[in-house]
Formats: sequence, C-alpha cells, structure tokens
Amino acid sequence: MRVVSLKIITDNNGETSFFQSEADYEKVSGGEKVSYRIGNDEGELFFSETFVEMRRRGECGMSVRFSEGKESELALSSAGMKGIIPVYTECCRTRKNNRGRETELCYRFLGSEIIQTFSLKIEVKFFSEEK
Repeated sequence: MRVVSLKIITDNNGETSFFQSEADYEKVSGGEKVSYRIGNDEGELFFSETFVEMRRRGECGMSVRFSEGKESELALSSAGMKGIIPVYTECCRTRKNNRGRETELCYRFLGSEIIQTFSLKIEVKFFSEEK
C-alpha cells in the first residue's frame, strides 16, 4: 500500500468544485484502487484498463461504473432512501507514469429533460514509498 495525493476537479455546467485528500493506493486484481475519506464517509476509486468505478459508503452512499461510450447506472442511498440515475460516459481516459495517474472523465445523466453534464479531472500523485 502507498500513500498518495488525490485531487478531483469537477465541472458541472460551468460550476467547478475541488476535492483534495490524502489516500491509500494499492494494486489489486484487475487494476488499481484508491481509498480515501470524504467527510464521515469512505470513498473508493477503482481504475482498470477499460473503466473507472466510484464508490462511497456511509451517510451518502453511491456507486457507479464509467466506461467510455457506454451507459451505466449511478446508484444512490441516503437516510434509508435509494435511487438510480441512468448515466452515459462520453469519455474515460487515463494517462499513467511513475509519479501517478491523471484521468479525464466526462459523463451525463440520462432520462431527464434537463440533462446534467459532468467533467472530472482525477489526479493521483505518489509521494511516499510503499508501506
């Protein structure tokens, strides 16, 4: 396991938000996993060669798989309520080197007259040796 710096910059129809945290990185079967805290919840990113998965466990649960050119579902849960939002992934591209990875992720919600589009830049930077 390795400690990394995680940055997620999200643009939603011109509004930008920024998240940064230390995280744990590890190579796992089929890809790479980054685990981090977001408020009181546990966040997790899984990177494979063909998709990115995001998960959040706790007060505000969420899980989704992004694969370029494919539809999927964003599953949400909060305060005993659950819901699913259809999602289309327009782009999901990753560049890797020995200092980390950068992922460009663009997706939009489907099935609504008002379609929300999200663009994320996810940066994972190594700054320590494996522990």
